[in-house]
Amino acid sequence: MRENGGTITASHLKDALTHAMIEVACELRDWQIQKKREGFDQLSDIPAMYINDDSALCLLYERAVFGLAKANLSERFRDIDTQALGHKKADSLSPTIDDYRRDALWAIARRHNVVALI
Repeated sequence: MRENGGTITASHLKDALTHAMIEVACELRDWQIQKKREGFDQLSDIPAMYINDDSALCLLYERAVFGLAKANLSERFRDIDTQALGHKKADSLSPTIDDYRRDALWAIARRHNVVALI
């Protein structure tokens, strides 16, 4: 997965983001169906708070996708280096991976509160 001196390639980043979007879409499927029945075709059409000209719902979606993508990339990165130094680094990444997943789940759960505030 790592090329060019340890950097993540654009292809791997795209793959991680694509799979994260799929995961978030699966988590939000029922909610999305409900909102479509209410006449909202786009996430940005749903009434919500706006922060810096961005819908809070769109910002939460982006946070969820980023968190899952980063967690998945961190897991992959951890599995590549099997030297002693790599194990130490892998151990130090574990809490971070959990934090990214928690951030993503928190962002998904917050959508109800953002809509309820309107």
